[in-house]
Amino acid sequence: MFTTNHLDKLELPLIKKGRMDIHHVNLSYCKFKAFKILAKNYMRVNKHSKHERPGLEEVEIMLADVAKKLLLKNPRA
Repeated sequence: MFTTNHLDKLELPLIKKGRMDIHHVNLSYCKFKAFKILAKNYMRVNKHSKHERPGLEEVEIMLADVAKKLLLKNPRA
């Protein structure tokens, strides 16, 4: 698996048939529901007072960035 933001800049031999099975998956920003799952998996947090704060859905952050931050807080996860 690999990711790119610039499919058009990849060399053709890299993405030729048989080398890569191309499946396009759009990874959008982390929604609140996904954040709660990540918090549970990485930090073992099921319920937190900040879970009820309005405005958390307005944050634009990628899932990988959230996971990285949580992993740095809890390296044993």
